[in-house]
Amino acid sequence: MAHLGRSAAALAVAGYAALQLLGRRAGSTRAERRMALPGDGAVRHPHAVTDHAITIGAPPEAVWPWLTQMG
Repeated sequence: MAHLGRSAAALAVAGYAALQLLGRRAGSTRAERRMALPGDGAVRHPHAVTDHAITIGAPPEAVWPWLTQMG
């Protein structure tokens, strides 16, 4: 019975780690995660880094007004 408990705990930890990894990289490519972006130097040693990205099939001038509305 103890073996089942350890297996469940290991599975829970692995699932949590996978969700953390995927949740912090959603949609971004390796190249995007390696790029220096504005504001990167604001915190010298961050505890966590989140890089979300999405590809939008429209020119920046069509997307920018929507982004500014969202704040």
